[in-house]
Amino acid sequence: TAASQAKAAAASGASAPAATPAAPAPAAAASAPAPAQARGPAEATSAAPQAPSSVPAAETGEVKPSKPALLTAARDGGKGDDLGLIWGVGDKLHEKLNAMGIWHFDQIAAWTPAEVAWFEAEMQGFKGRIERDKWIEQCKKLSTGWRPDHAAGERPKG
Repeated sequence: TAASQAKAAAASGASAPAATPAAPAPAAAASAPAPAQARGPAEATSAAPQAPSSVPAAETGEVKPSKPALLTAARDGGKGDDLGLIWGVGDKLHEKLNAMGIWHFDQIAAWTPAEVAWFEAEMQGFKGRIERDKWIEQCKKLSTGWRPDHAAGERPKG
């Protein structure tokens, strides 16, 4: 095309051919969407339509992490909930959660996707675990006073 010839000529230091018509170039530019013109090659490819993904938004980086409400100590006289009742939370993880300011089931139960993204960014190797182990669902039940039959928590179904 005339535009690619002009680019090649400009890159090589030569001037564009004099016979290149001026009218078709603006018409071609007008038919292209303005945002695509301003983008570089890497950005233009990301604007292409993509098939819907089954990967949660928090895992794809689409959600901007947001720090959840954290506590400096447990409520109710300093006694936090037994976070070990959440499936997959052992003693070490329980301690890490407390050190981060997470002491109660209702804190986790109220997490938004942005807060899950923050937690996963803070904890190495936890990407997808909150959703996979259904922490929020479990914590909603646990915050109502429900307790699992097993001390290690209730294995999430599904």
